[in-house]
Amino acid sequence: GMPALEAAAWRTLAEIDLNLGNLDTAREALTRAHKLLDTLTDELQTGRAAALAGRISLAEGQADQAKEDLQVARDIFGRLGASRDLKQVQDTIRRLPRPDASELSRSSEP
Repeated sequence: GMPALEAAAWRTLAEIDLNLGNLDTAREALTRAHKLLDTLTDELQTGRAAALAGRISLAEGQADQAKEDLQVARDIFGRLGASRDLKQVQDTIRRLPRPDASELSRSSEP
């Protein structure tokens, strides 16, 4: 699923339970939200590290490695629903050099 949305739902349930005076269930729901957010934070940092690695590889002229790292980041951000990070990495992917026609014809020669 989408951990950010699930965590938000648990946090909302905790808020509702608190307002109803159900302190035990409020604490339980908040604990679930925290566990999800911890996982989400770790994955988000992994995605951001992959995106940075891709940008460094791109700056070094290592387009294949950059593409690999950026695709890992894109997949993580997409799964997490991290839209701002996802947009940034998609913009970087669009800046990757595309093979030109002469490179394509050369690579198909025996």
